[in-house]
Amino acid sequence: MREIEDIDFLLMRYVLGEMNDDEKVLVREWIAADEKHAEYYKDFQMFHLKMEWGMRANAVVHDSLTHRRVKARQRRLRVLYWSVACLIVLFSVGGILWMLPEDEPVYVTEKIEPGKSKAVLYMASGDVVNVDGQTGVMKEKDGTRIEIDGKEGIAYRVTGGQQQEETLSNRIVIPRGGEFKLILADGTAVWLNSDSELSYPTAFAGQKREVFLRGEAYFDVKPDSLHPFIVHVDEVRIQVLGTQFNINTYAEGSIKTVLVEGSVDLRNRAGEHVVLTPNRMADYRTVEGRFELTDVDVQPHVAWREGNFIFQSESLESIMNKLSVWYDLNVFYANEGLRDIRLSGNLERFSDVGKLFSKFEQISEARFKIQGKNVIISSN
Repeated sequence: MREIEDIDFLLMRYVLGEMNDDEKVLVREWIAADEKHAEYYKDFQMFHLKMEWGMRANAVVHDSLTHRRVKARQRRLRVLYWSVACLIVLFSVGGILWMLPEDEPVYVTEKIEPGKSKAVLYMASGDVVNVDGQTGVMKEKDGTRIEIDGKEGIAYRVTGGQQQEETLSNRIVIPRGGEFKLILADGTAVWLNSDSELSYPTAFAGQKREVFLRGEAYFDVKPDSLHPFIVHVDEVRIQVLGTQFNINTYAEGSIKTVLVEGSVDLRNRAGEHVVLTPNRMADYRTVEGRFELTDVDVQPHVAWREGNFIFQSESLESIMNKLSVWYDLNVFYANEGLRDIRLSGNLERFSDVGKLFSKFEQISEARFKIQGKNVIISSN
């Protein structure tokens, strides 16, 4: 029989009774095709029984199946399913976690360390450089100097008389729990947040300066009226001449661009475009294929570059998404409704995140339990 993709998710729906008859036949054929498949399914059933006891898996799956972007949620749910199954082991030996009095402080088994300056640089030469505190100078195949300072960032310097026979590209990846500053060959400064990456030429040639972003970054673009600077983010193209702006793609199905100064032109693949002015945000909704423009206070959106978190009436899910990539956390909700609680608060990025959780407990029904890198959020 043909290979089944995403078998974990299909088995999860099967044991929960969420399948139609044709899908059930497909899964049964897969189980019967191999003894290893049958053994795998048996183990899977055991995990499911524990899930029903521990985390109300059926509610989680039902919520996912009604999401507008089902395919992307399937991948996330599969990770959640197995992560929760593993957490059950923790709960079985540490059940006291769920029985703490309400007036106790946030339960923490060990301090959660904040992120730091770190990155992995992929060069056109094939070299891979893990930038985590070291300092040095490297050269690309085209002669471009790459000055590396683990604390201050990376700067590209085009040497005099350098010939551009071909355009070479580099890629820098910032892992979870990291941040990094990059100076491109034209002098443009880019601050990259956790779980982000940028692809760019070692030296700009031609009429345009083009880079490709995933994640979040703050750009301070070097003015050059003859060579527009273009950031490609998924299906959106953001073009500027010289300006400062922040792009955030962390939220699924959303590309948020906040303008600090200057102006930017945003276009999608269909040719629709909007022009941003300072203190405005363009939120491109990838499912609908449209831009939403709003007036904003830019500070909460760019505070991360200055070493702060500022949350203003923001959903708990959005807050935890930002904290999780910086502190490298795994977040679990015992009650799905907690995701929509709106909270406000400030925190220095290099501070103990437990302080913010304690404040949230004082002003909301949310309760935070921390074990290692796992944060379990429950209610009163």
